Amino acid sequence: MRQFSGRARRGALILFSACALVWATPCVSADTASTDNVEAELMAETLDVAAGQSFYVALRQKIRPGWHTYWQNPGDSGAPTTITWEMPTGFKASEIFWPAPERIFVGPLMNFGYHDEIFLLTRITAPPDLGLTARVALKAHVRWLVCEEICIPEEVDLALDLPVTRAAPVADPVSSAVIRRARSLIPQAAPWKTTASLEGGRVTLAIEGLEWFSVFREGRVVSASFFPHDEGLIANAAAQDLRYGKNGFAFLLAAGYKVKDQNALPPGGLDGIVVLAQRAPDSDEIVRTSFTVDASTGIVPSGVMSQAFDGAPPHTTALSLGTALVMALLGGLLLNLMPCVLPVLSMKALSLVQSVYKHQGDARASGLAYAAGVVLSFLVIAVGLIVLRSAGAQIGWGFQLQSPVFVAAMSYLIFLVGLNLSGVFEVGQSLANVGGSMADKSGWGGSFFTGVLATLVATPCTAPFMGAAVGYAVFQPSFNTLLVFGALGLGMALPYLALSFTPSLGRLLPRPGLWMVRLRQALAFPMYGTAAWLIWVLSQQTGAN
Repeated sequence: MRQFSGRARRGALILFSACALVWATPCVSADTASTDNVEAELMAETLDVAAGQSFYVALRQKIRPGWHTYWQNPGDSGAPTTITWEMPTGFKASEIFWPAPERIFVGPLMNFGYHDEIFLLTRITAPPDLGLTARVALKAHVRWLVCEEICIPEEVDLALDLPVTRAAPVADPVSSAVIRRARSLIPQAAPWKTTASLEGGRVTLAIEGLEWFSVFREGRVVSASFFPHDEGLIANAAAQDLRYGKNGFAFLLAAGYKVKDQNALPPGGLDGIVVLAQRAPDSDEIVRTSFTVDASTGIVPSGVMSQAFDGAPPHTTALSLGTALVMALLGGLLLNLMPCVLPVLSMKALSLVQSVYKHQGDARASGLAYAAGVVLSFLVIAVGLIVLRSAGAQIGWGFQLQSPVFVAAMSYLIFLVGLNLSGVFEVGQSLANVGGSMADKSGWGGSFFTGVLATLVATPCTAPFMGAAVGYAVFQPSFNTLLVFGALGLGMALPYLALSFTPSLGRLLPRPGLWMVRLRQALAFPMYGTAAWLIWVLSQQTGAN
């Protein structure tokens, strides 16, 4: 009897442990994956699924410090996060519920996105005829663009495995609290009348609400921003001037390129998100509130515009074409001092030393060919930018580095140039030395290709004055874009061109000697470093394997 009781106790313990394990497994209603820049996690608010019931799933992104991802409208550049769901038949997934973004200045551009940690919600609905299958697998393929000084596309696969229940779903005690908090950050529809109008290249977005008058008059609004759902409706980087009156408040916004082209607001009006940072009435606590607006076109109430609001964001002055060309020329000139360009320029300067002491005409021809290679390469980049822009892509300087194929090709080319400088092979030994040998040889062809190579390796670098000029060019008509990029190329080619055409400067260069061989070999190491950095970028884009 005592022996039977011991067995019974052991059997009960085993049974209890097994049940505890079964019941504990659904509690882990989350899946995590990480890249070098973002930790991604999928979280369900319930521990199980019931027929016909809806529940929220959160994509949590913990972003590397100093880096950012993008909102549904990324602003002047970037791309939003996407989630592609793979679910059993009958299941439905909503669009992403986006929390309010931040305004992120990147040089002269304004992007809309997120830092640190963000939760993107999706509502999942089970079919009403869901049978009592053992479990339901929800799979998500998530892609995002994460940026600091460079942008890296990343992707992960996440999955949730939830049991099916006949009863009401049980809330996950951890995930449900997180998702409840995330839902409170989703902008809600504004209960006030909103109106949008266009006059003199300025868009006025007015929100009517008598209660706002005291809030603004007492100075409780610290900052205010409007984020349009669609691109091209406002100039994102321009100041958002804010006014208030007895009827409510209004934004005065610079019109975007779509509005300027059509000289009219969209037929459906203007919709987006308004974000206000307010100081609490009885404390210094700053509360950030957001709401969606869908403004019909019409006449803005005059009472809204009766008083100016002093807390507007800092004004951003628009560049003229002349100023942009001067800044582009200076930016291109300073590109020669950047670590990614200097090794290539120094490599060609070695051949210039020989040309100066042999024949001045050769030096001039070399300078013209180099300048032609640089300027033409910048114009090709500009044409590619224009084509992508016309197709609706969000692009900017260095957009080529978002292509893994381009990055891989560049890494091989730069590595071959380094081998050539180290003397591993010389001109004519193999087809594999095309990049290094063409840049290293004398004559028009070598000089022209050096200009092309210098432009290619310049794409990761941004010189002072250059950012504003490129930001201006991105949103200008095609002819202006070509002019700005041509000025960039001319500025970059000027030092070599000046040395080639000015005998007095050329004769200041040291005479040819053994030092040229030593310098040539030393210049190989920056090229190896550049190739290693490009391989690192490639590994971020495509994975280490």
